[in-house]
Amino acid sequence: MNDVSALRFDAGLANEAARSRAALVLMHMHGEPATMQKIEPSKDIFEEIESAFTTAVGEAESRGVARERMILDPGIGFGKTLEQNLGIINHLERFAGFEMPLMIGTSRKSFIGRLTGRPEGERVFGTAASVASAIIRGAHLVRVHDVKEMVEAARIADAILAAE
Repeated sequence: MNDVSALRFDAGLANEAARSRAALVLMHMHGEPATMQKIEPSKDIFEEIESAFTTAVGEAESRGVARERMILDPGIGFGKTLEQNLGIINHLERFAGFEMPLMIGTSRKSFIGRLTGRPEGERVFGTAASVASAIIRGAHLVRVHDVKEMVEAARIADAILAAE
């Protein structure tokens, strides 16, 4: 189950995840969908994400979701600035203390378009670069559109990480 609000909009999703023993992705979003791109950026995005994860993990655990069934997603693009998105990818180690898998969804995101000038359908190379970077920086899972191409990028990133 993928919850883009990290249980803020419907904490009952955790009940269903616990009942069905499904994995539960807890994603951070700055603000609400209708306003997230219009509101003031977070002054400390890492503190905000860490706090949201702590709250969501506690809520999910209290509803019976096992920690080993939770996945954390810092929510690239969801109410974050270009600089915040890049910083999150570059510093995924900030979330290592949760000792949970990290998922990153950078596929075709607007920050790639801002950096490359490419429209959404032409962001495969930018996506590949962000996927490889995220894996090297600590992402365990990636959410993508162009699966075949990103499998190749992930294999290369994994090979680099495995090299001595």
